[in-house]
Amino acid sequence: MGIKKRKIILHIGSVLGIFSAPLISVSCFNNLRYDPKKEESKTEEVDEKISIGDSKKELKTLLNDVEKELDRIQDIVLYSIELKTTFNNNFNFAKNVYLDENSELKDIQEAINLLKEITNSIQAIDEQKDMLKVDLFNLRKDNSFYKYFTRKQQSELIYELEKYIQIYIELNSKKPSQITIDILKQMIYNVSSSKFNFIKEQIKILRKEFAYKKEELNKYVPSDVIKFEKYAKDINDKIIAYESQLPLPWEDIFKDYEFLFKQFNLCNSNYEKAKENEVSDSDEINSLTVSNNIAKARMTSIVDNLIGSKNITDEQINHIYNKNDKEIAKKLQIVWTKFKSLIPEAYDKMGGIRSKNINFKKRLKTVENFINNYWGYDSGLNSGPMANSTPIIKGAIRQLVTYKTFGSNQNYYSTYIDQLFDYLKVLEFDLSLTFDESDKLVVKEEDLDIFNINKVILPKNSKLTREEVVKFRKDIYYGNAFIIDDKNESYYSLNIKESLYSQISKNNWIAFDARMYELTNGSNYYNDVAWKSIYDKNIRFRYRTKNYNEEKQVNELVLKVIPTIISKNFNLKQKISAVHNWIVDNTEYTDSYELNNTSLQNSIRSVYRFVTGEKVVCEGYARMFQKFMTFLNIPSWYVYGDAGNKFNSPQPHAWNMVVVDGKNLFVDCTWDDPYVGNKVGEHSIINKNIYPHRINFLLKEWKEFSTANGGYRNIDPELKQLADRLKIDNFPYVIMN
Repeated sequence: MGIKKRKIILHIGSVLGIFSAPLISVSCFNNLRYDPKKEESKTEEVDEKISIGDSKKELKTLLNDVEKELDRIQDIVLYSIELKTTFNNNFNFAKNVYLDENSELKDIQEAINLLKEITNSIQAIDEQKDMLKVDLFNLRKDNSFYKYFTRKQQSELIYELEKYIQIYIELNSKKPSQITIDILKQMIYNVSSSKFNFIKEQIKILRKEFAYKKEELNKYVPSDVIKFEKYAKDINDKIIAYESQLPLPWEDIFKDYEFLFKQFNLCNSNYEKAKENEVSDSDEINSLTVSNNIAKARMTSIVDNLIGSKNITDEQINHIYNKNDKEIAKKLQIVWTKFKSLIPEAYDKMGGIRSKNINFKKRLKTVENFINNYWGYDSGLNSGPMANSTPIIKGAIRQLVTYKTFGSNQNYYSTYIDQLFDYLKVLEFDLSLTFDESDKLVVKEEDLDIFNINKVILPKNSKLTREEVVKFRKDIYYGNAFIIDDKNESYYSLNIKESLYSQISKNNWIAFDARMYELTNGSNYYNDVAWKSIYDKNIRFRYRTKNYNEEKQVNELVLKVIPTIISKNFNLKQKISAVHNWIVDNTEYTDSYELNNTSLQNSIRSVYRFVTGEKVVCEGYARMFQKFMTFLNIPSWYVYGDAGNKFNSPQPHAWNMVVVDGKNLFVDCTWDDPYVGNKVGEHSIINKNIYPHRINFLLKEWKEFSTANGGYRNIDPELKQLADRLKIDNFPYVIMN
């Protein structure tokens, strides 16, 4: 293969937005390193160009950005035939790559796997006279752990070890010539034993899960157990053979277990059928509990590896002299404690018998996804004891305990710990919204305030009775007053149209809208308010839904969802929060194609899209929120105006206002819904299947709400006029700020 002399610099120290899976945290956590051995993106052949990311154009942009970074940050200089790592311009590690003529370089990982020899060269630039050159592969025979790994795994360990050596030199102020063979052996032991112990723990957990599944299957479908045990015996035979023939191919064992559990699932249809006919409620509860406890044990084990066995103590914090380091350490202490308690709590509050609640099950899955994706993500620092192969929390604690300072990595740790702190805070918030099945809230028609005659507020000098208002609302509820489309000249036949029209001048549209608003209970039940365009005696109502059947399905959906997300013991804020979370979980903001399609302008604003699972715009979010508030008897108002931030010009927008303990609080489900672009896969940390709910725009007072996250918004002046008019008519809950 023709080799071109081409230099490509890949930066280790900053967020590179074009990289996606498996660098899970790229989109969420700042200043994370790029680890080439983890990159899975496709590349071009070496004699054309090595391209990492989505396109050559993005690679070119990436390289331009990298070359501008500070000299103090580590770089990898990749030639077509040589992978060379430079640390702080002090010494070099070089890895020579030998390729066959027909070889194809798919990515940097492939290059490392193609190494026929990896040599670690540490050269002292100081006076250019001290040098220590060690062939690390020669040390394998002296390491009790190293022999357990395949050549591919050994190459990865060498990669980590080289960084470990650099850290050791920096932290101990040593010259390369002062690193002895014994020190190198200890480094190899530390790196490899850590990985080996983790693998052993995973195998142990898999064996436990297998034993449980086998017992469960044998209880209900004995005929399938013979086939199931055959697969298990094959795996055990392999493990026995592997243990006598080193190195152990652990990846094959994991794949075998995966296959084994797939076979269990094939048997599962018979198993489920048997359970339906034979299993008692107590057996099912016990089964769910056992399964949940296994998952809980597995995740707890992973978390223990992530955060370490010891938290930083108050005494250790007191010995930190830098004020900023001390503040970070205090937050780190909280993060460690919360990680230790909240992960098991998530299984207690969302798993087991509660996992039958699909909403709790989804939230528990996000916890598992987050931890699984966060696991193995190294600190990526260029200083700190074993920093590059130590998870963030464990590494941060070790750094502070050993050196009592974060040093030049203070900003890095501060940012990372802040974001973990925020994650755990929202997880705690999600856990507060769990409840037992027996406490679910079931809403019935007789519970609705909109149908309660005693709660109807009549404006001054009203010619309508409370009974007429309730009848009007029920007719709308049951479809008797629904107008199918604008061409239909039908209208609501109650005399309300005459009495309403006689009270209001055509020119006084605010008063007209105020009366319509009151009749529709603050637009809570309807998809839209009646606007000034409706000025004839045939008072017609405009809808975003197309017909009564759609409206009915939306009502049924809301009534079905409420018992799954709301407890009868919830306070107002918890009820509102649960609705906010459900809306964010069950829709997405519509795409540009639909936004620009004139035939879909009503559809993308319709709450019916929550039934069909289609995307909506901000109005759809806000209207659906209003639906829930009506069925929960929570005073609420659909608010519209314009909103934007420093990056975008003002755009029409819709959100909500609720009244809690006499305060007007605001909610914007749209802006709390994380947008996931096409380039961000399901493994991204901002994906809704990984990250907990965002609550930046939930239950905020206007001053904070209107400027949150650097944004701004204004309420439409017409809506304020409507509020003033309603205030005159004794509607205190719609007073607008």
